[in-house]
Amino acid sequence: MFVVAVVVTRYVVPAGDQPAPPAELPEWPTSFTSFLASIPTIFFAYQCHVSAVPIYASMNDRSPSAWLTGL
Repeated sequence: MFVVAVVVTRYVVPAGDQPAPPAELPEWPTSFTSFLASIPTIFFAYQCHVSAVPIYASMNDRSPSAWLTGL
């Protein structure tokens, strides 16, 4: 909960040394190295989504609220 509170606080009240957000976010990779840098994120997302089905199947209470809270 502490980490969540710090992230929300920093989002609402940015620190003085925090850089300003970029004016425009790129939609496509600007270079081949930036494309390669996104591959670990894609692999992690794929691995998590593949694991979600067996986790859901093993739950005793398969209601949406139990899935969201992890209880």
